[in-house]
Amino acid sequence: MKPYKLKLKKVSSHEQALLSAIYEYLPATGVKEQVVDGIKQAINRHVGQQCNIYLEAMHQESYSEYASKIPQSTVLAVFGMTPLNKKAVCEIDPLLAIALIERLLGGNPSMNLQIRDLSDTEQGVLQYLILQILSSIYRSCGNSARVHFRFDRFASNEMGLRDLIEKDDGVAILVFRVEVGRHSGFVRLAFPDPFIEESFLNVESLSESRVDERKYELDLISRYNFIRVPIWAEVGSLTLMPAELSSIEEGDIVLLDESYVRLADGKVKGHAIIRFGDGENGGLDSELSIEKNVAHCRIDGFHK
Repeated sequence: MKPYKLKLKKVSSHEQALLSAIYEYLPATGVKEQVVDGIKQAINRHVGQQCNIYLEAMHQESYSEYASKIPQSTVLAVFGMTPLNKKAVCEIDPLLAIALIERLLGGNPSMNLQIRDLSDTEQGVLQYLILQILSSIYRSCGNSARVHFRFDRFASNEMGLRDLIEKDDGVAILVFRVEVGRHSGFVRLAFPDPFIEESFLNVESLSESRVDERKYELDLISRYNFIRVPIWAEVGSLTLMPAELSSIEEGDIVLLDESYVRLADGKVKGHAIIRFGDGENGGLDSELSIEKNVAHCRIDGFHK
């Protein structure tokens, strides 16, 4: 018997948190995989070659550090992210960009492509492909899109990005390896610090109704509808010593040390904490009202 050591790539908890924060740009309706598939299909349809996309690396650094590493010979596309006032930067391997452009124009690019600046016409062709990819992302997100990615412009070099982000701001860098037919190259996506935007994107505003996201969450929860757990409402609390607890008999009256309910106009009013299972991990805050012999609990938030 020989032990087998798995050689798995290690992913840090920070990288996982970073990717999770970036995913908050997309609606919470399970479209993460659909977005990548939609991008590949858009490229396949317009280029006529099989496309594969692999996430190779991700990290976080200051914008000035990122900008200093941008090579002179690269293709930089700037994307707006409505309603956020910051922009994302997409750095495309120039050889990959040239191969895609030649395919779009009906050519058959050789393996010996030379790095060069794109002409205005070639930039227009590449912009068309980018718009098709963004259109695919928009269709995948549907009416639940949290952020609308829109093509803003091409930047000639690092100098053309200086008005986008403050140099001390953080950016999240995602590095993708893209294979199209015989050609492959790297695409780097730089997002403004997603940890800053995550809390904003995660919260549903008062005037907003995320119907699709709520339906998706309910569908996920319904997968566990076969599990039975006790549910109970806590309207107060008190502390009893073991001797006191053992002497309690049926019909005894116990006064609560802390009560969440009160009598008002002859009716019981107040709030209750809805707890599940043993109730040790929080619960749901609710407004309590009594109607005849029925207690109603209107849930109005999470209890921590």
